[in-house]
Amino acid sequence: VTIPITLVLSLFSTAIVMWTFQRGQFTADMTSRVAAVQVMSALQIPFYLCSAIQLRLAVALRMQRAVVGCGLLNLCLNILLNGLLMIPLGVTGIALSTALVYLGASCYFSAAIRANLRGQRQQQPASDLESVACSTEMPPLAA
Repeated sequence: VTIPITLVLSLFSTAIVMWTFQRGQFTADMTSRVAAVQVMSALQIPFYLCSAIQLRLAVALRMQRAVVGCGLLNLCLNILLNGLLMIPLGVTGIALSTALVYLGASCYFSAAIRANLRGQRQQQPASDLESVACSTEMPPLAA
């Protein structure tokens, strides 16, 4: 759902900004600059939504360390990427930096959740039937 929205915003960004703002004092140069920022901002939509869902899953799985680790990663990436991209790209670089931070958060959560689920799978028996079949006691009969 978010990828088509991102594509539409990116493809029609100049037209959207022109229709919305380019009346009177807003020049064509300003329109192109604002459209570039809007395109970079639109890039963050899929990554933001993905990382928000992954954050909720990590909280549900009680992965507090991963949540804190992702927060620290986001802070470091935000400072680093803002500094690196702001100089050559200006405000557009800050918008791109934010999209890259959300991409990093999504990748981090993917790896952490995958590792957590693999660890849980190795600790638990394959199925309840297997654990009942391997036990020496009979399960209680249901009333």
